Amino acid sequence: INASSVQWIRLVHLNDVEDKPRAELTDADRLLPGEGVLPLARMLPALADNGYDGPFSLEVMRPAYRARDIAEYMLDAKRKSEKVLGVMGGKERTTGRS
Repeated sequence: INASSVQWIRLVHLNDVEDKPRAELTDADRLLPGEGVLPLARMLPALADNGYDGPFSLEVMRPAYRARDIAEYMLDAKRKSEKVLGVMGGKERTTGRS
């Protein structure tokens, strides 16, 4: 990630993944931010440091999450998203309305 590549990014899908080989990963292996193995604490500051200040979209399609109570799931997703977005070099980030 560098300044010349960040200029083309319009939206970042925010999720984590299971510890599997890349070729085996599917949408069903996506996890809430901070639950998996992606180096989000390194990746997200790199975006901010190179000028990204655009939106983030929580992008988790894990079928098991659909069985959870929706209100509990949304609060968990909000907390975890805010925690990983908080590493973006002190730039205030929001996940939307409270």
